[in-house]
Amino acid sequence: MIRGAFTLMLRSLRVDDRMLRTHLFRLMFVGLMLVMLSSAQLTASFMGAPGLQFFRMIVYLNAVFISLAGISHFSTPITEEKEERTLGLLQMADLGPASILLGKSVPRIVTAVVFLSAQFPFTLLAITLGGVTISQVLAAYWSLLAHLLLVAGLGLFCSVVCRRSASAAAATTVVLIVFLMIVPPLYFTLGGFGTPTGIQPWVLALCDWLYHASVFMHLGTTLTTGFAESAFSYQVKSNIGAALFFFAVSWLVFERFNGQERSTSPTRGLLLRRNFRIRLLRTPRAWSNALIWKDFHFIAGGPSMSILKFLLYGSVVAFCGYSFFFDLRGNFTADDFRGFVVVTSFMACLVELSLFASRVFHVEYRWQTLPNLMGLPRSAAYIGYSKVVGCMLGVVPAATILLIGLAVLPGHQEIFEGSLGFWVTMAWFGVFLHLISFLSLYVKWGALPLAIAIMFLGYFGFLMFSGIMMLVFQGPMGALSDGTIEVVLIMIAIALVAVIQLATRDRLTRLAAR
Repeated sequence: MIRGAFTLMLRSLRVDDRMLRTHLFRLMFVGLMLVMLSSAQLTASFMGAPGLQFFRMIVYLNAVFISLAGISHFSTPITEEKEERTLGLLQMADLGPASILLGKSVPRIVTAVVFLSAQFPFTLLAITLGGVTISQVLAAYWSLLAHLLLVAGLGLFCSVVCRRSASAAAATTVVLIVFLMIVPPLYFTLGGFGTPTGIQPWVLALCDWLYHASVFMHLGTTLTTGFAESAFSYQVKSNIGAALFFFAVSWLVFERFNGQERSTSPTRGLLLRRNFRIRLLRTPRAWSNALIWKDFHFIAGGPSMSILKFLLYGSVVAFCGYSFFFDLRGNFTADDFRGFVVVTSFMACLVELSLFASRVFHVEYRWQTLPNLMGLPRSAAYIGYSKVVGCMLGVVPAATILLIGLAVLPGHQEIFEGSLGFWVTMAWFGVFLHLISFLSLYVKWGALPLAIAIMFLGYFGFLMFSGIMMLVFQGPMGALSDGTIEVVLIMIAIALVAVIQLATRDRLTRLAAR
């Protein structure tokens, strides 16, 4: 068992070490740390504890990136073997479940640990800037390491249970959202009403356990002045214990979920099932532009998914309207409700567009249909834009509710008409969508969290760089007229979109030629 697991681990580490993007991502993060360090040094004269501020940004960035890595990097070690139909070959090579689990998961953990260790010498410089002690640095990194092991164990379990990488990533995402984003406010909400009755005591106990096991809660305690607790806190012990529990359960259920290899195929819309009996909703013949028709049905889900979205969004709006106008009549007005509809539908559009951008080219790349697609007597631009239009048809339900909200909500149009900040945000969101679709042609899974990480790094780098420039060139920066910076940012975003489009076209051509 040990020899087989070691062989798999060694191969995975060698493959990862030879990838250029691995080293580029590490270099990019270290460069961001240098920018943050320079900013902290420049602001040390008028800001208290600059080392603590610098170290706090680094630690929270690491916690966010580790959580994002659970969506892509840690949730696909077994599912990628299922999709490539090579898991049976590993089992035929006399590798047991433990060997496969160790050989596929440990290299990913080692890669992430190396990523953390590359930052450690730089974070020690925060001590010299003031406000941070060596015990706080060690406690914070032990907390991050425990969180990393927990996320890796959770991703491994989801990868063992699920058949596809998309399903494993979705399951991991849901659990992390509940654990990190829903449990804390639920804990404070339940705890604010005194001792609950009925079924609530065990719910409160569970929320209390999960809340104190959260890395963000523990980091908030660790990064306070005067911290003198042990590095091996409850959060560290509970996260490591949960990671071992997930590995043990994955070992026990491995044969049950992976004993027989099953072929996988691309997901399709609900209307593409042959036994669908509603005649009016059956799949029609292909349109004149078959690419738009295909992506609308295969990626966006087709008319059936659009109907479900209309029902879902309509139910949410109706429920919230009932709450606003009946349960909370004295606290909310009609304008508040309409504003809620606009904001919610707008966010739904952004989320759906992000998900479609991660799949518009990845499905062709994943199932090796790009050569056939690019062999059509059409240009690469025509093929690409047709696929984009097909996916955008899936956003019609959320966009329709957004337009209705704007139509009955006079005054909120000024958000879209008179604010350059809104258009700056939308321009850079366009960069984000193009970056997702471009990265989906390079990574097997996880283009969306990877694009989030890159945009996150770029945003913080821009903030640090802007702060340095304002300190060094305070006079010239202050002389800029209102709106000049926004216009420059919009122009930069448009240029980046054009560059990414050209790079995407080149990548599609290269993949089709293989």
